[in-house]
Formats: sequence, structure tokens, C-alpha cells
Amino acid sequence: MTGHTVILNFCLITLCALVVVTAATKPGETTSAEKTSVVEFDCSSRASNRPFSSDGSPVQFIHIPKDGGTSIQDWLEQYVAPSGNVSVDLSNGGNTLHIPLHAGQILMGHQPYGFGQLAKLHQLKSLFITVIRDPIDLVRSRFYFYNFMLDNLEFVRDDKARSETEVNGKYARKWIESANATGIAFEDAFWYSVLTSDLFFKEQLNYAFLNFYFLVPTHIKESVTPFPDSNTPVLLTLMACAVHFALHDVHALDEMTSMDGFLDQLRYHAPAIMTDDLISKLPQHNVRGPTRSQVALEKVGRAKWLQEGEDMNKLYHAYGILQSIAASRRAQARKAIANDKYDYNAPAVCSIEVSKDARWFIDSVPPQCKNIHH
Repeated sequence: MTGHTVILNFCLITLCALVVVTAATKPGETTSAEKTSVVEFDCSSRASNRPFSSDGSPVQFIHIPKDGGTSIQDWLEQYVAPSGNVSVDLSNGGNTLHIPLHAGQILMGHQPYGFGQLAKLHQLKSLFITVIRDPIDLVRSRFYFYNFMLDNLEFVRDDKARSETEVNGKYARKWIESANATGIAFEDAFWYSVLTSDLFFKEQLNYAFLNFYFLVPTHIKESVTPFPDSNTPVLLTLMACAVHFALHDVHALDEMTSMDGFLDQLRYHAPAIMTDDLISKLPQHNVRGPTRSQVALEKVGRAKWLQEGEDMNKLYHAYGILQSIAASRRAQARKAIANDKYDYNAPAVCSIEVSKDARWFIDSVPPQCKNIHH
């Protein structure tokens, strides 16, 4: 038995103890003894602005990497967008200032909220939509994506992105081959890598915050730091800003695992455009069920990740707010759709319950984010 196998078996043996330790304090959840507070926010339909129509308000789909956005982009471009009204810039940090904004436009790509032209988009009463994903699941998906793309580099158009993809792909491939050599199945290679290498584990932590990086406008991030690092105050500030924008400015938001809920929100904001026929053209995600060993390893891996410290626990408190926002917006959309006589021009107020620990992200929004367009 190899040293790696011993380590992995030890992790599996200690699964129950680790899960019990973390279960009582799972971030994002509220215990019966923990006080909660209610936060209200506007969730009125934007139907009067006629998003997705040729003369309606622009739409930005905030495509967070590894959140299932490629199929949504393809659907928007092929079936939803008025002819000639799609602007796509897939390069992270790419210059979007040269793109003229106008009615009927759909902006897509790996660009943060605001597409680099937030003030103009707000003047045009734009609709902002996005899909989020569990942070650790996102990192795991990224690991396997780079391994896959290592054999498909010709499809990466940008030279800088191709170089980055190759480096990350070789790194992931090394861990997959090492796992296979010790008898660890392919689908468990990611958990093997983070459980057997503290260095690799810490290198992945930064990517778990992608949901929040993309919910903060570029100029806000640049005013704090070019890219968030291990500086906790900076990171928490950006996360508080992201929660604020998700509450007040992102009009359709749901989890990758709730694509139907996301589509219902699009119906709510564009009832005349989002017909059953159009909705049916969005391909369903091909989600393969996990193996039993993978389920066990994920529990151990999550336990280790959440024991990393305050940053990870804060991350899941903040992500819990995003989940609550998604659930509330989803419920409002479905309530409206089910009511044949619903007035889409009527104001609507949604609410979420926020735990005591997560309330920091509501109360600590810095002025530069609160006053960004007011």
C-alpha cells in the first residue's frame, strides 16, 4: 500500500468525525438558537423595459466561469438575441469600453457586473442576470475542465488564455495520473489532490471566490487591488460589495442546479419574449451522478476546506445570502407566472432571512459600493 493510499484511506476512515464536527456549524445555515433578521429588497418585474426585444433595455449576462454559462450564452446568441444585437467579449479583463451600447443589446462573456460601462448601462435601465455555483463545486469543475482542454488547445483562441490553459491543464493532468497510479478513480482525482497536497489545496482556495469577483464592477475591484489575494479585509470588502449588488442590481439570479428557476425569472422580466418554445431550446446540463467513493471524498474534502479558517466560513455565509436571494427571486417569479391576472407593472418586494453571522455582509457595505450609481 502506497503512502498516498494510506493518506486517502485515513481520510475516509475519519469521514464521520469530520462531518459531525462541521455539520453543527455548516456555513450559510441557521441554527434554532441563532438569531436571524429580515432583509427586504425590490424584486419588481422589468417587463415594462422590454428586455430581450430589439428596442428594449440592454441585458448583461454575467458569465461566471464554470457556472454553466456557455450553454446559456449559446442559447441567448442563437435563439433569443435580436439580429445583430449581441456583443461578446470572453477575455477576462478585456477592454469593453470600445463597445457602443444601445437598446436591444445582449452583453455576454466573462465580464464582471457592469461590463466596464456600468453608469451607461444603468442609464439605459439594463437588466442584469447571472447563474452562480457552490464555490467548492466550481473549483472542482475548473480542475477537470483544464484537464479536458489540455487535449483541445486549438479551440482556445486567445494566446494568453491558451498558455494559461496549458499550464493549468498539465498541473491537473499530473494529479490525475498520480491518483490513477495509486488506484484512485478519475472522478476522485481532484479530492485526492487537495487531500494529499497542502500546496495544491491552498492554490485552489482563491478560485472558490469567483462568484463574488464577477459580481463586483471592474473599477471597484481595481480601486481596492488588481485582483483579490489573501488579504482578508480586501476580500471581505469585495464580498460585501458583491452581496449588495446581488440584492439590489442583479435582477435574475439562480444556482446552476436550478436552471428552471433561472428561466422562470427570465419569463418574469420578459413575459412576452420568453415563450415555452423559446425556453425549450435551452439544452439541459449533462450532470453525471457521483460515485459512492466520490460522495465520501467530497464530504471529507469539504470538511477540510471549511476547517481552513475564517475566510472559507465567511465565504459560505456570503454564498448562503446569494442562495437566499435566488430562492426569493425564484419564488416571486413563479408566483407571478402562476397568476394569469398578474400585473407585471406592479411593484414587488422580496425578503430573505439572514443569520447573525452573515449579517456582516449586509451591514458592512462600503460607501463606494452603496453609492455606485445612486
